[in-house]
Amino acid sequence: MLEELNKRIEDLKKVAKPGDIATGMSGSFIRFNYHLQSHTAMTEDEFKNCTYDDWLREKHREVLKEVNKDIVV
Repeated sequence: MLEELNKRIEDLKKVAKPGDIATGMSGSFIRFNYHLQSHTAMTEDEFKNCTYDDWLREKHREVLKEVNKDIVV
């Protein structure tokens, strides 16, 4: 599961642009998750229990900084 999410995050980095709303690069964790379709990589219990939310939030912060490195976020 984490392997699949990491792959999706790496794919996101290839297409994300600074400030892009659709990929969550404007700061939206919800849009980031939606773009990753993270729920399809988890079991129903993992999704309902927010098992990986902290990990995903950290990844979102990392990608947000990397993609938006030239603008203040």
